[in-house]
Amino acid sequence: MVGEIGPKFGYNVKDNGYLRFDKVRIPRENMLMRYAKVSKNGEFTKSMNEKIGYGTMMQVRTSILRACGGAY
Repeated sequence: MVGEIGPKFGYNVKDNGYLRFDKVRIPRENMLMRYAKVSKNGEFTKSMNEKIGYGTMMQVRTSILRACGGAY
């Protein structure tokens, strides 16, 4: 399934979308497992503290708003 996220505030020139695969097996050595890991027996674990991830996300969003405010 392919989808379009739509325009983003302050980033109208960026084209953001998503791609979802159903019933597709990805070998473990081909997976990007920086922030989450899947063990050989299929157990999923998060490697990042959720509060740190949330704080980083809020910091990025705040910087976007500051940049948009300074553009006017």
